[in-house]
Amino acid sequence: MKLDKTMPGLIVKKHGPELTQIPTPQIEHPDEVIVQVELAGICLTDLLVAQGKLPNVAGQAFGHEFSGRVVAKGANCPLTINETVAVNPIIPCGTCSDCHKQLPHLCGNTQLLGVSQPGAFAKYCKVHRNQCYRVPANLAPSIAAYAEPVAAMLSILNCNIRPKDKVVVLGHGRIAKLCAFILSTQGIQILEQSETENIDFLIVISPTESLPVESLKTGGQIIVKSRAPSKLSIPYSTVVQKRITIRGVNYAPFSQALDFIQAYQEDMTQFIGNHYPLAQFKCAFSADDNKKAFLNLCAD
Repeated sequence: MKLDKTMPGLIVKKHGPELTQIPTPQIEHPDEVIVQVELAGICLTDLLVAQGKLPNVAGQAFGHEFSGRVVAKGANCPLTINETVAVNPIIPCGTCSDCHKQLPHLCGNTQLLGVSQPGAFAKYCKVHRNQCYRVPANLAPSIAAYAEPVAAMLSILNCNIRPKDKVVVLGHGRIAKLCAFILSTQGIQILEQSETENIDFLIVISPTESLPVESLKTGGQIIVKSRAPSKLSIPYSTVVQKRITIRGVNYAPFSQALDFIQAYQEDMTQFIGNHYPLAQFKCAFSADDNKKAFLNLCAD
């Protein structure tokens, strides 16, 4: 398939996001794949890039949660042309101990599509073949494009939370709701903070200025999932006295996320919001946070 030399893409300038024509990516390495983006989700990271609070590659598209179809590939790529894929936007360093152990989802030196490299708010996006995952025919493109947030939330299951534990989530909106749903599939119930004492696990999903550590039981755990640039205020004396563990979690394997959303596809629709043509990106960026908004790159 011959691609046009330029393509529509959403970039960030001093005044904010701008839809313009940018160069179409080309295959330059045998491990590269060019994906025609079908649906690209919008998350807080994208909004921070749009506001200029998180720098990205100048003159290149941002956005990172997406699915689409393969339109060009290098000689080393086993995928077929027109095959539908979900793309893992997390790019591991390939050199750390976790990467050498074949645990790239635990890499602490990652880059992100749409920030460190050109992203998905464009007609085409070039990625490494290892970032592409085949999408089953029965999986909706919007659900497939939602795999990255699910991979992020699934990492919480690695904290050995049990159904009998008292769990409180500090957060709001869609991402806190997703966290609660994923835990519920394991028989774990989220409790209201105001009604709970002796908490076993306090999960931080959204930015917060202070943590209610006094509500934690002795030996309780704080699980930090928020990537917000704000700082946490933690009383050291309480942490020491109660022997509280503070644990950050990153990602579960992307393949695990795809297996999860396929198994719970009907339930996942509760998190899926409206689709907007790329030209209506302003409406998409201001959409209700209770559901994931998508840019439809195939719409006119």
